Amino acid sequence: SVIEKTPANQKGTVVLVHGAGGDAWQWRRNFIPFLAQKGYRSVAISLRNHGRSAKNDVESLDCYLEDVRALLEAEAPDVILVGHSLGGFVVQKIIEERSVRHAVLLCAIPPSGLPDIRLAEAKQALKHTFGREVLDYAMRGLSPVDVSRITTPVTVVGGRYDKVIPMEL
Repeated sequence: SVIEKTPANQKGTVVLVHGAGGDAWQWRRNFIPFLAQKGYRSVAISLRNHGRSAKNDVESLDCYLEDVRALLEAEAPDVILVGHSLGGFVVQKIIEERSVRHAVLLCAIPPSGLPDIRLAEAKQALKHTFGREVLDYAMRGLSPVDVSRITTPVTVVGGRYDKVIPMEL
């Protein structure tokens, strides 16, 4: 499912990708109104098995990549992609394949993924069982991002006190 807001004075489109266990709703209160005020159309996606999106037994990083790719097919190529946590890793995989106007990674899983010890720490820091399960499924058998293939300008934002994805990663 998707939450969308288009202002009258549209300057571009921002696609928002949530993290493990989140969904499109998390962007509704602050990000979407802020972006609309600045003239940007917002499209927030709920990845498969999250929120009001389609439910199925298959859950993997590839499924999330398919969801974002399908959304981007309907969008202009000059979108700005914003990804939070696991959504930030999804955004990195997308921009490894194709260039977009800009990417913003908010407390994102690093391009290498999470090594086992960091994955265990990240899962422990997540409050909800569903988020821990999603992170575990998504990190299973993942291939790292080949950053040398990325041509999109990227802004990385981390939080000193983030217990799930600490800045030193």
